[in-house]
Parts: sequence; C-alpha cells; structure tokens
Amino acid sequence: MLSTIQTNDFTGGLNYRADAFQLAENESPDLLNVDLDPRGGFSQRAGATDYNTSAIGSLGAAAFTPKRTFFWEGNDRQLLVAANDKVYWTQNGTFADTTAVTSAADGAQFAPWSSSATSLLYSSAGRGTAGFKWDGSTLTTLTASATSAWQDSFASPTGTHMPTADHVATHVDRLWVASTQEDGTNYPDRVRYSHPGFPESWRELDYIDVVGGGRGITGIVSFGDQLLVFKPRAVFAILGYDEDTYQLVPLTTQVGAASSKAITVSETGVFFFSWPDGLFVYDGQTFTDLFAALRPIVELGEFADEAADEVLVSRVGRRVFVSLPAGVAPSAYTYNSTEDVYRSTTLVYGGQTQGYEQAGVTYDSAAVKFDGDVQTSVVTQTFVWDPTIGGGSWTRYQLGDGYGFGPSTDFVTNAGDRIPVTAHPAKPYVLKVDQTDLYQDTIAGTAHDLTSYYVTRWQDAGVMTASKFWRRPELMVRQLGEDTSLTVQVFHDWNRSTADRSFTVALAGEDIAGGYSSWVQPDLGADLVKGSNLGLAKAVQLKVSGSGGQPWGVNAIAYKFNPRRSRA
Repeated sequence: MLSTIQTNDFTGGLNYRADAFQLAENESPDLLNVDLDPRGGFSQRAGATDYNTSAIGSLGAAAFTPKRTFFWEGNDRQLLVAANDKVYWTQNGTFADTTAVTSAADGAQFAPWSSSATSLLYSSAGRGTAGFKWDGSTLTTLTASATSAWQDSFASPTGTHMPTADHVATHVDRLWVASTQEDGTNYPDRVRYSHPGFPESWRELDYIDVVGGGRGITGIVSFGDQLLVFKPRAVFAILGYDEDTYQLVPLTTQVGAASSKAITVSETGVFFFSWPDGLFVYDGQTFTDLFAALRPIVELGEFADEAADEVLVSRVGRRVFVSLPAGVAPSAYTYNSTEDVYRSTTLVYGGQTQGYEQAGVTYDSAAVKFDGDVQTSVVTQTFVWDPTIGGGSWTRYQLGDGYGFGPSTDFVTNAGDRIPVTAHPAKPYVLKVDQTDLYQDTIAGTAHDLTSYYVTRWQDAGVMTASKFWRRPELMVRQLGEDTSLTVQVFHDWNRSTADRSFTVALAGEDIAGGYSSWVQPDLGADLVKGSNLGLAKAVQLKVSGSGGQPWGVNAIAYKFNPRRSRA
C-alpha cells in the first residue's frame, strides 16, 4: 500500500543543536541563502548589488575594514560608514570623506542631537582622540574635556567640549560618553554625562564608575527610560532624570556584550552578542536567549574567542543580522609577508582540516602561520533571526563571494525610498540588499551566482528500524515568473557524508495574466513536479538546491513510500 508523508511547514528554521532524532518537524539541520515564508515554504533570498560604483575612499580590495553603518535623519538624510580610522557619508551612493579621524577599536560611534534650531550628529572617536560633531556638510572637532577645560557652572553652560571616549549616546536631555581618557589617564569603566540640554558642556564631577562585569565598558545605548551600560560579562541600567537621582542598577552579571559592534536596538528590544553565550535580547525587563539552536557554532570551536570582537549585530527591517568570523576566510592568499595567515577556501567545522596544499599558493616566509586552530578574523557567515517566522527562527546568509554581511542598516533617502544596505566586510563597497528583482550578488562590479540550498529533516515514517521503498516525491515548486531548475540530492539512513542519488526537477516560468502592481510582489502560484525514486532506505533526507542566477522556492514536499515486508 502506497503511503504519503506531506511536509508544508518549514518555519522552524535552522537548528544546529538537535541531532537527526531531535529536529522538530519544521526544522532544518543545514541551509544557506534561503528565506522562510511565514506560511511555511522556503525560497532563495533576494540578491544584492553595489550601491556605490566607485571604491569608498579610493581604497583597494582587502584594505577596507567597516565598523558600522548609520542612518542619520538630520538636516538631510545621510548614510554614514565608519571604516578603518575614517568616517564616510553619502546621500546618493557617492561617498565622501567627512575628514574625521578615529582611534577607537570599534570605530566612530554616533549620537544624533536635535533642537529647535538645528540637527547635529555627535561622535566619539576613541580615548585620547578628540570627538567631533557633524552638521551634514561640515565637521567640527570638539575640545577634549580635562583640567581647566570643564564647564562646572549650570548658570552659564557654554563650551565646545566633549570628553574623549570610545562610546557615545544620546539619552533624554543629555549626551553621554563611556570609556574615557582624562588628563592622559584612561578610565575604561567610566560613564560621563553632559549638562542638560547642552551637549558640549561637561562638569568635572558628573560621572559614574561602573564596577564589575569585566574590565572596560563595551557599549552604551538608550532604551526607553534606561541608559544601558554593557560590559563583557554584565549589563547595567542607569535610571533617573538628573545628577541627584541617577542610580546604577545591575541587570545581569551572567552575560554582556563583546563589543559595541555587537549591539543593536529596535523598538521592542536591545539585541546583543555575548561571548561565548550568543545572541540575547533585553525587552526592558527580562533577558531572552535567542541562540540555543546555533550554540554548537561556539561549542565546537567554529570561531575563536580572539575573533569575538569582530562579531557584528545589525538590524534590517524587523530582522537581526548576526555576522560571525566562522570557519575559514573565503579568499586565497600569496604568502610574501610575515603578517599573512593561511586559510583554505573550504568551510571547516571544528578547525581540523585546512587544506594547506591548495594549488597556486606560495609560502615565502618562515613566519607565515599554518595553525589550524586560528580562525578567520573577517565575517564569513551571517545568521538571520526573524521574529515574524513562527515564534522566531534562524536562517543563514553568505554573499556570493564567500563573505558574510558586514554592518547593515535601513537607509531612507530624501525621496522616501527605503534601501536596506550592508557594507561589504572586506571590499570598499556598500551593497543594496533584499533586491527582490535580483537573483545574484553584484559586488565591486562583478556578478556572483548564489549558492542556495535547504536540507530537510530525516523522514523515517515513524519507524526507524524498518526499510521502505521510497517512490517519486512530489515538490510544490513556486512559480516565480522564470524558468526554474532544482537539484535534489538524496541521503539514506542518517548518513550525510555522501549522497546516494540525485535528480533534477524543472519548471517553466509563466507571467501573471494582465500584469500586476509594481509595488506588490506578485503571487504567481505554484506547480507540482515529480522527482525520481528515492530508493530503499530506513530513512531519507533531501537537499534541495538552486542552479544559480535564477529565483526558486518550494512550498511543500510529499514523500511517497511502500513499507517493505519483513519476515518474522
């Protein structure tokens, strides 16, 4: 008797924690460059393309190290990129140098300030480096606060000052900085606040030292009525409304933020990456662990603690991008420098196999490191948390050239167009992402096909010990208006090392009759296509892959099988 198992819910997303017998019905043990539909299906993510056509700062490839992107809705809407020791800005895709110079390890940080008269952007540039303000076209360097350069009078709050600091934030009616340098002495655990309503006036005694949670404040953010202060292993809140009522409250001493680049704020919560715990969200009252399904990435040594400072957490739309320096670098190198560290181009879990015999690589220096335990320091994987899919689920992205997504944000132009963007983590280009009419990534002028696939959970029909004749599966393939070709690899009996067989399915593209609105993504329906027999096995698993350069998606999969008769 022919039996059928139908799967049409894939909203559980990626789960590295569960083994073959523990995955939920709607989870996947592996996927790449696919988005999950709230209604249950999966499809290749939209493509990305260059926003700027000339290199930012005229920098060469591999000479670009972006720290953050920032959308400023000031006098004119601008996109700013803190990269290397500079800050660049644009309104239309052509980046200019603000002339700012920074020394902060996490790059320049930004705090918008608006009043009835003007709109300004204040920035910290690192301990010992003067902060600055930006009005949209002109940068003004601020005088470092120190002895003989404090403004202790509330009666006459004048000044063009700011303590040199690693971090800055606007909270209520004051400008705040953290991790300061004063009179040549570093205060990595100190928070300072300006006069109320005067961001360039600072009193000498207006500070709070935050003790505990590891040495050094790693970030400050304003969230509701709380100024959150992050340390490596703790989070504090500063409550109150003036210097007489401010109080420091410890919220947790179990988790903290690896760096300011690993913190992002939404209207509902503050997301942050704590090493080695993973991604958490604070909603103003409680901390929630969002990383349980991905924790083996850390536990198996997929990236080392030396690279924790390079983790990037960004928000695009309602999704959170967590970019990790996991595995090995995507580029091959020629070794003619003592600073080079070799990496193979194959992703490795556990740091065991590096492939040092790669053709064409020359080892010119005895000081070159060939240590399989040293992981890449550039982001190679981006894990995307989408709270709108089920109760929240993970998927995984990678750019077409093998890098992860860099610091990302939503940029809204003066014309009101929303452009989700990401800075490439190594090349001096900002990319427009989520381009629904693109099926490749164009980076620095070069088009790259996307590697995209979805691996299903194992199907054993509820009887793991019995072999079955698995017949031709049927896939409900999305009609996306273009010809679609999918490759399906078939694995047997919980063995993912080698596919037992494979086949392709094809679907001719069709357009919708009468056209459709230009501002609504059309639903062109779907078609049921049949695959090849999956073979005799106790359990089967499918890896569905796109062929590159074209869209694809699957709404449901039906597995058909005949139970094999067994002898008593």
